[in-house]
Amino acid sequence: MNEEDKKICEKLIQIGMTEEQIENAFKTNTNLKKVLDIDVVRVMIFLIKNYNLTEQEVAKIASENPWILTESFERMRYLEESYTKLGIEIKELLIKQPIAISLNPKLVDNFIQELKNENKTDEEIKQIILNELNEYFSI
Repeated sequence: MNEEDKKICEKLIQIGMTEEQIENAFKTNTNLKKVLDIDVVRVMIFLIKNYNLTEQEVAKIASENPWILTESFERMRYLEESYTKLGIEIKELLIKQPIAISLNPKLVDNFIQELKNENKTDEEIKQIILNELNEYFSI
């Protein structure tokens, strides 16, 4: 493991991820080997400050969705906008559906539009996204 990977591991341990979770994150998200630890820290800070998550919640989300650690802020903000139009609180969404912020934004928009075309109300769509999103999408 190179020095940069060790720094990322240290940061992930600090927020409460286990060594097994970190190892799995590196296997799942090979982009972690291509970023600087400061980039991962910026994503963690973004999640904590913008979505009012605790470090422990970020650790749990990252263990289930390691891709979140290398997400772009633009992508997260775009998806946030799509979800909040339905009245979804992003913190709740990330806790229930950690993959939600790492999905292809166009696929999410198309999914929402398909549900609307099926005459689903915003509340029904919200409940589907909060409770069943992982049945429709995977990362």
